[in-house]
Amino acid sequence: MSGVRRCAALDCLNTAENSDYSLFRFPLDIERAKIWIKACNREDLLPKIQNLHNTSYRVCGEHFSQKMFANKSRTRLRKNVNPDIFLSLGRPSTVEVSLQTDEPRQKPYSCDGAGR
Repeated sequence: MSGVRRCAALDCLNTAENSDYSLFRFPLDIERAKIWIKACNREDLLPKIQNLHNTSYRVCGEHFSQKMFANKSRTRLRKNVNPDIFLSLGRPSTVEVSLQTDEPRQKPYSCDGAGR
């Protein structure tokens, strides 16, 4: 599957070819990029953080709550948002990561789809 853009979130199988979700570049801002890396459980990307925005690494729209999108087609993110929806141990969950803590906090997932 080389050459195909895929989501960088751990265990996410979405690609540009097999998914309707848009793929978003990591932020230019280093502190926000760290938040995205931690949320995606991809600490292995930390050594690449200085140039992460210009690499092929992306995060798919499945990992962002509906309120984080700037349009209804979910192709543009609002300014300064962070991914917050991830699958954990096969069960849907959301993750809240803040600048004040290094550890993600698990929040209950709403099965009614309101978070998407």
